[in-house]
Amino acid sequence: MRTSSSLLMVTLFVASLLASAASAMSDDVKQLLIAADKLVGQGRSQYQEAVAKYTQALQFDPSNTRGLYSRAEVYSMMRQREKCLEDLDALLKIDPLHRQSLVLRVKLLSQVGELLAAADDQVKVVQHFKEKNQQKKMEEALGVLDRLRSYGTQWDHLQKELQRLASSSTSPSSSERGLDTEAAHARKRANERCVQLLLGIINEFAKDNVGLRIRRAECALASKDRVASSDELKFVVKREPQNLYAAALSAKAFRGLGATEQAKSELKRCLALDPEFGPCIKLHKTLRQHAKLVATIEENVKDKKWDVVLTGVDDVFELEEHDAPNSEQLWRWRCEAYAGLRDVEKGLQICETLLQLENGDSNPQMFDVYLIKADLYILNDDIPAAEVAVNKAGELQPNHEKVREYRQTLERLKRAAERKDYYKILGVDKKSGPNDIRRAYRKLTKQYHPDQLRSRELTEKQRADMDVLYRNINEAKEVLLDDEKRRRYDNGEDVTKPPEQQGGGSPFHGSPFHFNFGGGGGGGGGHHQQFHFNFG
Repeated sequence: MRTSSSLLMVTLFVASLLASAASAMSDDVKQLLIAADKLVGQGRSQYQEAVAKYTQALQFDPSNTRGLYSRAEVYSMMRQREKCLEDLDALLKIDPLHRQSLVLRVKLLSQVGELLAAADDQVKVVQHFKEKNQQKKMEEALGVLDRLRSYGTQWDHLQKELQRLASSSTSPSSSERGLDTEAAHARKRANERCVQLLLGIINEFAKDNVGLRIRRAECALASKDRVASSDELKFVVKREPQNLYAAALSAKAFRGLGATEQAKSELKRCLALDPEFGPCIKLHKTLRQHAKLVATIEENVKDKKWDVVLTGVDDVFELEEHDAPNSEQLWRWRCEAYAGLRDVEKGLQICETLLQLENGDSNPQMFDVYLIKADLYILNDDIPAAEVAVNKAGELQPNHEKVREYRQTLERLKRAAERKDYYKILGVDKKSGPNDIRRAYRKLTKQYHPDQLRSRELTEKQRADMDVLYRNINEAKEVLLDDEKRRRYDNGEDVTKPPEQQGGGSPFHGSPFHFNFGGGGGGGGGHHQQFHFNFG
């Protein structure tokens, strides 16, 4: 009995000591929390000291929900979101239905773009108001929940779609470089949706989120929305002047406008901040390579080396990963090159693709592309289709002199139906190049040369007919292997007369057409619109 009594006395004594210590600790924690609250009330300059007090209190009592929430609030006001979320996570493990913590975490998760996670917390906020029978607050909370879920689901799906579209265009074969217009349209539409969706998310939940604003600027650049990209980048640079990724995007935006010097200036600023920053290093290298490739393409266009032009355009698309700032010009060169090569099928396909990409039905800058299409249709002896193309050009620029000249030429072609068909005489088609014409000529001259006919038994009429045919073969060769004569012949002119006697006043020796389809398969100059932006 004595032993049991002694043990009881010891136990009571220890319990008393622990209670006294806990009471003392509780008082210390309470005083620290009160002191921290007062510091918060003194303004922003005291926030750091207040955090120190809350931290000291939590060292005594790590599970103190009052201390965790108060420190989380201060972290939130100090824009230290990660630390704030850590405190809220810890608190909600202790008390999963702590309404104030749920509301604050919803706000923070929304601000960082984690909308679906925020929606999960908002469900509990709605349930709280429902249990408290606070109908108005519950309806407001439900509205927030619906918007979080809607935006969150849309953004989640769109991010996956953008990632899929990006990965599908990273390694196309050389024959597909820049040519997958369906994929290009899909990427453009997805990026346009991105611009609009992020505008709603940012305005409602995440006005200060630099990451989402940079993402919206990326989407805007990809969809050629210059206004949206400029607005977002201005915000980011003002908020974070040394944000390297914003500097890289600004350089890209300037480059997209053809303002290469400004782009170089941004890259110089970026690399001064961090000489090893990958995106700026890559873009700087791309600028140099792009300039060299474009200069080479321009020289080859002047020299009418159309096969080399096409290779150069493919190289630019590959370098730019299908996001070339001068993509319209690249497609123009393709359109021009295939017409120069007399490849009607491919030329019409490429020119039509360009019209689709650049809203050709209403874009005046596509005027010359319709005229190139008319040239191609004429090569294919499709005068009605050529008239449609010329009329479309006329809709875009009704008063342009070229429209009148093309219509005059089409009328000449209709009237010239009864003239000698030099292509038929040589047995070649309009799309044949100089080498094909020479081969056909050599074959026919061997067959119909007068020396070859002397040993054959022919009537006088037959010899006269053969003589006429031989002269026509030589005449056809002289016309079709002469650049200017062939161009005039293709345009319905009488090549036996000087150009000044043809009428029509065309500045191209009687032909308004863009291409010189003779030696080497075509020519440049004429109605092609030149754009003097420097993208390299």
